[in-house]
Amino acid sequence: MGAMKGWEWLARGLVLSVLVGLPLSLWAADRVWNGSARWWIAQIPESGGWQPPTLEVQAGEEIRLRVTSADVVHGLSIPGLGISVTVEPGKVREIRLRPERPGRYRAICTVVCSPRHGEMIAELVVRPPGGGPIPEITAAPDGAFLFQTYCAACHGPQGEGKIGPPLNAAGRVPQMDEATLRAIIRQGRPGTAMPAWGDRLSSEEIEALIRFLRELSQEPSRP
Repeated sequence: MGAMKGWEWLARGLVLSVLVGLPLSLWAADRVWNGSARWWIAQIPESGGWQPPTLEVQAGEEIRLRVTSADVVHGLSIPGLGISVTVEPGKVREIRLRPERPGRYRAICTVVCSPRHGEMIAELVVRPPGGGPIPEITAAPDGAFLFQTYCAACHGPQGEGKIGPPLNAAGRVPQMDEATLRAIIRQGRPGTAMPAWGDRLSSEEIEALIRFLRELSQEPSRP
């Protein structure tokens, strides 16, 4: 077998073991799981987010993700790679992928699990096979996808409200102007579970999210 690379991602009981460029074998999984590789460890949210915040792989390498939770329900999403899973305590979710497009991809927890849930954001860097600069991914942001990835855990899949208030026609969005919505998304709301997204979402993503919220707030509320 070739050189082994592996990472473990630990956050409030969430563990992500990443096998890069390896056959899907129990031997390889055991080697990585038992410590024959370097670790990628994220601190619990109360201690300030991910340390270190970045994992690097090479485009075209096969990656297997083994995700477990030791305490509460978590969610793992890497939107740019089409990954979104729910992880229940004591169970293992396995995901196999081969990222071909170099770039920077966010990895986030999509299930509210602590007051600092919004800080559980890391970055997966996919480098070009021959080296060189990492290109920016310039695809137009999808407001609906952004909502499901970053907002639905608190506000409900249809904006009906859960931990956070409703964002559909029954909520306050129809009465808010765009400047107010933009400020809330960027800065959060102190004293509530609403985190600040200004340093995590680009201006284009925030504008796409606002457009989607406008559409959502104009639809009839679903029973």
